[in-house]
Amino acid sequence: MTLEQVINAFLNHSHTAQGRYSLSVRNGALYSYNLKIAEHVTNYDGGRFTGVLIYNYQRDGIGFYSMTTSQHVGMIKRAVRGANIITNVAPV
Repeated sequence: MTLEQVINAFLNHSHTAQGRYSLSVRNGALYSYNLKIAEHVTNYDGGRFTGVLIYNYQRDGIGFYSMTTSQHVGMIKRAVRGANIITNVAPV
């Protein structure tokens, strides 16, 4: 899969997808290498998807991890629309 296809699979709530350059969807979350960079967040009313939580591993966020991961984060940030959340806090 291309990187764009992996991003689209994630945004369409796919649970698994494997792309080139170490971008993948595992258990519904988006990973760059083994680092979680985005996940769907839910509300407490019926468990509906309400947005995408992006872990900003770029220089202006949590901090630089690698050039490839920074590019992956940039791609998901550009692809996310609407009321979504971007955070500078590392995932737990």
